[in-house]
Amino acid sequence: MVRFCYALAPAVALVVLAAPAGAQEDFGPLRRLPFDADTVSDVEATSFQLYRIPLSATVRDLEDKPWGLKVTFPVSLGGYEVSAATSLGDLAERLNTATVIPGVEFLLPAGTHWTIKPFGEAGLTASSGTDNVDVLYGAGVRARGMYRPRRFVLTLGGALEYKSGGDSRALVQHYSTLAAAADAQLPLGFSVAGRTARGGLFVAVRNYSDVKLRDLDTVPFEFSTTYEAGVSFATEPPLQLWKLSLPWLGLAYRYSNDLSGLRLYLAFPF
Repeated sequence: MVRFCYALAPAVALVVLAAPAGAQEDFGPLRRLPFDADTVSDVEATSFQLYRIPLSATVRDLEDKPWGLKVTFPVSLGGYEVSAATSLGDLAERLNTATVIPGVEFLLPAGTHWTIKPFGEAGLTASSGTDNVDVLYGAGVRARGMYRPRRFVLTLGGALEYKSGGDSRALVQHYSTLAAAADAQLPLGFSVAGRTARGGLFVAVRNYSDVKLRDLDTVPFEFSTTYEAGVSFATEPPLQLWKLSLPWLGLAYRYSNDLSGLRLYLAFPF
């Protein structure tokens, strides 16, 4: 069994898990086991922090054009405290990681309300205490739609993604994800910095398949479906933090049999 308890530092409010530039964060605490042993009976990530700066640049604006193009350059800094019961005894270690995964994202309009976003990304990740630099890569397609029925602002999204990377020590070798999300907001009746505020509810579901794990003499690690539910906030026009636009903020609780904890978004995840 794998158990997670997310300890979020105050600085998370700035740059944690910002989307939509998607990297291999779903299984971040298990990407690299900090020990080698013949038998691993239990793994626990007691502290998990991920700081992500969602840098991007628009190369071709979609407005009044048949397609658009964006270059993404997310930088992630992670901290993991991982412990395990192994054939060598109880082991524990803290890892600090730095990950840069540049990518490209095409923007294709699909009717009045929807945008289809094929993407590809490849980059590097390094961990403290090791000399290894691993290559991570992924590809897939995302979709996002927005509707305004009466006073509501309804945002829908989905994704089909394949992600891979890591050396022979990485527990998760590769996996596919089918995801969907919905957010419904209403005006809150006040403004922030002269911007009209909205708030509402956010839900998401992610199904993992084709999960390739490193061979371990242990009880099976089960990764199937995660669920998220929480609240969201936005302003019109979007808030600005220095030169970083914050078009949508979400705080959700993520639950599954093996992965649970809080997740803070700085943009709608698709």
